[in-house]
Amino acid sequence: MMSNSGNMPHRTNMTSINQIDEDSVSATTPTTEQNTNSTRNVTKRPKQGDDSFELEHRAVNIRNQYLNSAGSRPVQQQQQLNPTTSHSAANYGNSTPTRSTFPPFRISFAADSTPSELSIIKDINKHCHTGLSYGRYSSTGSNKCFLIYANSSEQFDRLMDKTIWPIQICSLDYEILFPSKVPTSYSIVAIGVPAQWKLEQFESDTKKQYPTIIKVERLYVKDRIPISKVRIDFSSNQEVKKIIQNKRLLLDDENTSFMIQPYSPPAKILRCFNCQQYNDHIAANCPHKDKPTCFRCGLNHPFNPNCSNKICCANCGQSHMAGSPSCPVKVEERRKHQQFSNSLPTIDNNNNNNNNNKVLHAKSTGASGAWAANARKEHTQAQLYTPVHNVTLNEYPDALSDINKKLDQIMNKMEQITNEQTNINASITKAFRLINSWQKDLASLKEFIIDKVCPYIFNLGEAFLGAKKQTEQEKLRPIFMKFKQQYEEIVKLHDIKQNEKPILSRSASNESIST
Repeated sequence: MMSNSGNMPHRTNMTSINQIDEDSVSATTPTTEQNTNSTRNVTKRPKQGDDSFELEHRAVNIRNQYLNSAGSRPVQQQQQLNPTTSHSAANYGNSTPTRSTFPPFRISFAADSTPSELSIIKDINKHCHTGLSYGRYSSTGSNKCFLIYANSSEQFDRLMDKTIWPIQICSLDYEILFPSKVPTSYSIVAIGVPAQWKLEQFESDTKKQYPTIIKVERLYVKDRIPISKVRIDFSSNQEVKKIIQNKRLLLDDENTSFMIQPYSPPAKILRCFNCQQYNDHIAANCPHKDKPTCFRCGLNHPFNPNCSNKICCANCGQSHMAGSPSCPVKVEERRKHQQFSNSLPTIDNNNNNNNNNKVLHAKSTGASGAWAANARKEHTQAQLYTPVHNVTLNEYPDALSDINKKLDQIMNKMEQITNEQTNINASITKAFRLINSWQKDLASLKEFIIDKVCPYIFNLGEAFLGAKKQTEQEKLRPIFMKFKQQYEEIVKLHDIKQNEKPILSRSASNESIST
C-alpha cells in the first residue's frame, strides 16, 4: 500500500516472467468463456467512480466508453468500413484479434472512491510517458481493479519497468500486479531440431547466445508425438526482432544455426455459452435465451456447474463436453477459420496505402484531442507490426524442407570429396617416399661400382697383363683399354648428374599437402 508521505516506492506483486501467454500446439487453447466474459465486461461496463481528480485539472465531457473504440469495434461498424465483407467473414474475423494482444497490468486502489478511467489513463501517460489508450475496470469477486492494456511491444516493455511508475495515481495510493505471462509475439519457433534430441543442451546453448530466453519447449502433434519444431519464449521483444530479421537462430558458437518462423497461437473459436453454437453470436446476444443448452449434457436446462447427467456434446452428440478441442464440429470450424485467414491479404509494412491499412487508419481517425495523438500512433504501429507478416518463411514449409535436404546432400558430397582428396594426397606422399628411397639405393650402388669395383678391376688387370707374355698382352690390352675408356665416360656423366637437382626435390611440399 502506498504511503502519502516519503518517497518509498509502492509495493508491487511482481512475478518473474517465466510463463507463456499461449500453450504449445498440443495444449488446449484458452477457453472462449474468458473471451466472452471480457467482451461482456467491455460492452456492459458502467461508468464507475467520480471525476473529482479530472475536474480539478480540466473539465471534460467525454464518454468513458470512448476508450474502448481503439481496442475493439463492433463487427457491424467494421462491415460499414469494408462493405465487401460477408457475414461469414465477419464471424471468422471476430474470432481472432487483428493484432498481437498483451496481458493487462492490474491496478488496485486503496481508497473506496475510485477515479474515472480517463483520469487514470491520462495520469499514467503523464508520469510514464506512454501513449496508452485503453483501460477498464474489472471486478473479480470483492476485489475491483483497473486493467491497463499496452498497444505495442514497446509500450509493454516500458510498462514492465517498475522504476517508471509514479508514487501515486490520481493522488491515490495503489498496488500494481505485473503480468506473469509474456505475449505470443515474444515467441518464435525453431525449425529442424530433431525430435530425438534432449532440449536441455539445446536450451543451454541458445541461452548463451540469447540471455532473455525464459522457456524452450518441444511442440507436439496429436497423441503427444514430438515434431522437429521447438517453441522459444523471450522476456523481451528486442531479441525476437533481431532473430526474425536475421531469419536464423544462432547457437553459442555462432557457427550452427536453425531456421525460424514466428509463433502463431491456435485460433480461438467463438462459442455461445447459452446455446453452445460456434462462430455466430455470444451469450449476451443469443436468440435462444429462453432455451439454454447445458455445456455438459447437451440438454435444454439452465446452467448448472454440478450437472450429473451423462456427458454429451450439444453440437456433435459424442461423449465429451461442448467446446472440447477434439469435437469434430469445432475442428471443422477451426479449419474454416484457418482457410479464411489464409485467403486474407497480408499486411505489407512497406506499403502503408493498401486497403488493410486504410481500414486501420479509419479506426483511428475518429479520435480527437491532443492526448489521443500518441495513442493513435502507437495503436496503428501495433496493428501493423505482426511478426507473421514480417517474415514469410512459414508460407512455403515444403519448399524450405526441400532446400534443407538439398543443402544436406551438398554438404555430404563435399565431405566425401574432402576425404577422398586426403586419401589421394596420402597415397602420393607414400609413393614419393618410396621413389626417394629407391633413388638413394641406386646412388649407393652406383657409387660402390664406380669407386670400388672398377678401380679394383683395373689394378687386377694391370697385374694380370704384367704376368703374361708379350703376345698375350697385345691381345688383352685393347679390351682393357676399351673398358677403361668406357669407365671414364661413365664417371664424367655421373659427375654431371650430381650437379643437377634431384627429380623429386618437391616431395616435401607434397608431404605438407597431406598433413
